[in-house]
Amino acid sequence: MIQSIRVILSRISWVLVFSLLCSGFAWAENYQGQGSTREQAREDLAQQILTTVKSQFESDIQIEEGAFTKNVSQSSKQSSNVILTGVKVKQTDDGQYLATLNKAQFRKDAALTLNKVIAACKTQLPEAWQPRRQVLTQCVQDVDAAISMARVVGKKSEINQLSELRTNIYNEYNKALVVIASTPEVGYSLDGKTFSNGSSHRVNSGEHTIIWQDQGYCKHQETFTIKAGEEISFNPKLGRTPQITFLSPNLDAYLTVNGKDATLGEVHELEECHGMITYSISNDYDSKTDKIRLKPNLSKEVNQRLLTEQEAAKIKQRKEAAEAKLKARQERTANYTNAYTDLNALQLIYGYSVASKYENTHRLRLEAIKNFSAIRYGLGVMYGSSTDSQEYEIYAQAALQLPEFGGHPLSIYGWSFVPYAGAELGLGYHERYHEKLKTKTHKFASSSEFSRDKLVVRYLAGLDIPVSKELAVKLQASKQTSMEKSIEFSLGISMHY
Repeated sequence: MIQSIRVILSRISWVLVFSLLCSGFAWAENYQGQGSTREQAREDLAQQILTTVKSQFESDIQIEEGAFTKNVSQSSKQSSNVILTGVKVKQTDDGQYLATLNKAQFRKDAALTLNKVIAACKTQLPEAWQPRRQVLTQCVQDVDAAISMARVVGKKSEINQLSELRTNIYNEYNKALVVIASTPEVGYSLDGKTFSNGSSHRVNSGEHTIIWQDQGYCKHQETFTIKAGEEISFNPKLGRTPQITFLSPNLDAYLTVNGKDATLGEVHELEECHGMITYSISNDYDSKTDKIRLKPNLSKEVNQRLLTEQEAAKIKQRKEAAEAKLKARQERTANYTNAYTDLNALQLIYGYSVASKYENTHRLRLEAIKNFSAIRYGLGVMYGSSTDSQEYEIYAQAALQLPEFGGHPLSIYGWSFVPYAGAELGLGYHERYHEKLKTKTHKFASSSEFSRDKLVVRYLAGLDIPVSKELAVKLQASKQTSMEKSIEFSLGISMHY
């Protein structure tokens, strides 16, 4: 195989060129190179003239002429546009090979190479991305080889022309391809520059931003990073901007959207595709206000019926009647609670007692209570019974109550109530059934203790809800701290006299 001879790129400095040109060899009639094989001789010749060329020779004989490479095509299978003709290779008596190239011929080859490189890498550069990339890959090598040849010849104008071409080739070679479209096709901006429809763009490597934005479509943005030679495509599906139609059968209705007047019955196409809008449909008698969350492709119809003048009048009448009724009840129940500042009452109370280790019992209480300002006090008796339990108590009660606050009774929805909280102290006999031990007991301490087995100590809180001057409903809860330490929930009535 004939080893491929590559073009030496322009890394050879002007200092080396100058030193070679000033040598005696540079002024010789021919450039010469030698080696133990034909290929080594041609390699040495190429190095002598500051370029390496992969040439295709017509035949492998002692004298070869017309060596050249094919033109670069869009398939880029050929390796170079550099041309060397008139290369002669012969074997010397000592078995070495000598390659020679006439200097005048080299100058012609340099000029021809210049024209072919400019044609292939500038005027005939393919537009299609992949063929263009393939040709540019070869052009990066060819333009440096052509510059080296021009430097040997000494054509400064050609060197400048090729140097400018090399700059353009490197700039082009370092670009990437971005193919931009959208569904449906709308205008966009690439790094701030606007375009009316989809296209492909050769861009520098690095970060870029595409923004699709057009009338009737939601804004869409893509920020991406691309490398030299890379190809990226974008084709997002764009959503329509939200469209909302506001309707009302009321002819006197009017509309506001985000605080601004708008027209009922029209399609409102919003610019924003995300967030919330607030709308209000109202007339002189009614108003409907709400919010709508926006999203792409939203198509919504809002139809709000408002009250008519006659309907609004009826509702107002019913509301006024309800308010009057409430006010009358408030005044009436206020009179009921006023009596609690000086009131005697007999109370009949049913309670349900729960203890953690003992049988639950039903309790019935009868109490005589005196209500005086913020204090209530009295006496009571209790009988409790269940399947295997019996209870008896006599006790005194003292509590604080709140019949009014700031000169007004406490009330909810027109119903007055009197809260109270206090304590009861007395004597009792509780014979309770112990559920875990399965036995009855009337002793609740580890040893016989009067304060635990006989003394009644109980905290309580409750509400009196007057329903007339003579009668009130009672809700009460209490916690006993002696005997079985039960919790009791009670319901009763209070009869006033």
